[in-house]
Amino acid sequence: MKYKKVVASLLCFFSVFIIWCQQEAKATKLVVEATQLNVPIIKTNFTLIASKKIAKVKQAIQQGDTRFLPAYKKLLKDADHAMEEGVFSVTQKSQVAPSGDKHDYLSLAPYWWPDPTKIEGLPWIRKDGEINPMTRGSNVDHPGKDKMISNVKNLSLAFLFSNHVVYAEKTKELIRVWFLEESTRMNPNLDYAQGVPGKSDGRGFGII
Repeated sequence: MKYKKVVASLLCFFSVFIIWCQQEAKATKLVVEATQLNVPIIKTNFTLIASKKIAKVKQAIQQGDTRFLPAYKKLLKDADHAMEEGVFSVTQKSQVAPSGDKHDYLSLAPYWWPDPTKIEGLPWIRKDGEINPMTRGSNVDHPGKDKMISNVKNLSLAFLFSNHVVYAEKTKELIRVWFLEESTRMNPNLDYAQGVPGKSDGRGFGII
C-alpha cells in the first residue's frame, strides 16, 4: 500500500510537470517568427524550452511589435474565457469509483458496454469502435481534468506575457482545487482509471 501511494504521488507530480511542459510548448508558438533573434534553444525529452526567446518576445510585445499581436490577442482571449469558467474537481463527477470515494479519479474504458444478457449488465463486454456514453462527460473525471489543464496552460501563459496578476490568481485557484484543498482534491492514485465494471476496477491504460 505504501508503495502504491509513493507511485501515485509521483504520478501527480509528473502530471503537474507535464502541464508546465505544455505551457512552454504553447509559448514557443509565439516565437516561431523570432528566429532572427539567434538565441539558443535547449532541447529536452518533453518539449523545446526557449526561455530567453520567450523573454525577447515578451519585450517585443510590450514595445508594440505587431509580429506577435495576433497570437498574443488569441492567448488573452483564451485566458479571458478561462477566467469566466469555474474550477474543476474530481468530486464533480456523477459516478463514483469502486472505492465509493469521489476523491478517487475515475475513468472507464470507452468501448465497453453492459452485457444485456446478464443481471445488472456485469461484467461489461467490449464493442469495438462503439463508444459507451456512460464513459464520457460528467460521468467521469477526464473531461474536467482536460479542461483544468487547458485553462491552467492558457492562464499561466497569459500571465507570463501580460503580467496581469488576475491570470496568475486564477491559475493558482485551479491547481489548488484539483490537487490541494481537502474537500475537492484528487486522491493521489490512478487505481480506478480505465476501469471495466465487473471485470477490472482499473487498468494500466488509465495511466496513459
